[in-house]
Amino acid sequence: MSTAAMRGRDTFPPRGENDTSEDKVELMNANRASSDHEDFVDEDETVDPRRVQPSRARVAPNSLWTAALALAAFACGLLSFQSRHLGEIAQSTLLYPHLDGVWSEFGEEGLHRIGTKPLQFRPACNRTILFQWSRYGSGLGSLMTSSMHAMLFAKEHGYEVIFDRAGNAYGTFLDSFEPKESTVCRPTEDMYSAAGREPMHSTALIGQPALDRPEAGLCRLVFSSADAVPVNTWVRNTTFGDMSELDSLPATSGFAPVPGPDTVPALFRHRFLQYSALAAEYFQLNPTVRALRDKYKWDLGLEGTQERPIIGVHFRGGDKIARECRPSAHLSCGNITVHCMAAVEALSTFAPSYPSFALGTAKARLLLMSAEPDAPQLFRGDPLCARHFDVEPFVHGATNKPYNQVEFQRLPLVDRVADTHRFVAQIDILANWVDAAVVSANSNAGRVILARAGPARVLAEHRVRSVDISWHPFHYPPFAGFCDGTRHSCYPPAKP
Repeated sequence: MSTAAMRGRDTFPPRGENDTSEDKVELMNANRASSDHEDFVDEDETVDPRRVQPSRARVAPNSLWTAALALAAFACGLLSFQSRHLGEIAQSTLLYPHLDGVWSEFGEEGLHRIGTKPLQFRPACNRTILFQWSRYGSGLGSLMTSSMHAMLFAKEHGYEVIFDRAGNAYGTFLDSFEPKESTVCRPTEDMYSAAGREPMHSTALIGQPALDRPEAGLCRLVFSSADAVPVNTWVRNTTFGDMSELDSLPATSGFAPVPGPDTVPALFRHRFLQYSALAAEYFQLNPTVRALRDKYKWDLGLEGTQERPIIGVHFRGGDKIARECRPSAHLSCGNITVHCMAAVEALSTFAPSYPSFALGTAKARLLLMSAEPDAPQLFRGDPLCARHFDVEPFVHGATNKPYNQVEFQRLPLVDRVADTHRFVAQIDILANWVDAAVVSANSNAGRVILARAGPARVLAEHRVRSVDISWHPFHYPPFAGFCDGTRHSCYPPAKP
């Protein structure tokens, strides 16, 4: 029996169990509902000159009483109407005054906001985790993974996650993402201070399965880089139990890509759904990054009618190749040809949606996302990619970023933030705006792309797939019989 089931959790559904057309429709409807946002209605009410005329004459007392009674009746009616229809007001925002029929003369029915001050304010948050964005010095993909670990812990134990306002090498959280509005409480100014907060790694809950919510006294926790490894261990312990459960993971090879259906194994399927939900809830692109993302879409021709397919490829090189890919025959992350094999498989799957595209003779477009300056040359030089694709790297802009973390941190802040915006925008392009994408699940950035793509594009359609290993929810990859996801640089040994 699964360890999760023994603890009373729902067992992870096997791959393909929920891939029905009804599930897809429900998923798309849920996604549309979650992405709808109400706009402020700031238009002035139109005044009918036949009813209201300026006058210097004295107003009769009866008229005053009539007007007062009419106003009171309107207010009572409005409050009564709202009390009956609170369930129809968007739950993702605070409760504001709403009224029906505001735009009915233009054919737009339903409730519309008629004021900008909330009818009520939510109570101050009691249980919070302060994520110290500024105290994290690793890569941005690793930072986003740790953020989702903290968010997962918060969901498990009834906390609200708030991000500190200071910045790190990539700027502040708000430099790239929208603030997340809680639906249950509001943070207060003192909650953005780490003073008096308990470090997450010092609690007795970290490092063992948490069966109950933390004791009431642990109301304020803080997450910094020192908590990344202990909380990663907590994620491992609450995801699976005995190492034998990893025997169900798909096999990996350094010489062949992971099949699309194996990108998310059954053991981690439910965690993938949770991470996808967290990415959608907390990592909403702010207007600056959305504008850059949209510029990419226009410049690359990703909107409108396309004449040939566009396959995105995320190539993680650098230290990954030297430390992880080369020592193990089980990893293909540094193999350009295997990346091209995965891209051709994706192309063969989705090219039929382009009737005028001649698969086998015409070339598709390969949109390359990589921090390696020689990556475009490597992909263009691979015979398989050269036969099937025109390789187009993302334009890095005017930053001229050094592809070394130490050198990157020496750049001016404005250049580092601009580069971060490009990185986040490119993640969204590969996740959502190309016909298919091949990424490295052995890298944090690749797993973030998969989470942002969500179950529709990853589980149902296999449009976004991993090239090297299956998706996992940890900082470090798990391998059956060798690694449980808690050890750095743990890989199956190369075959003799």
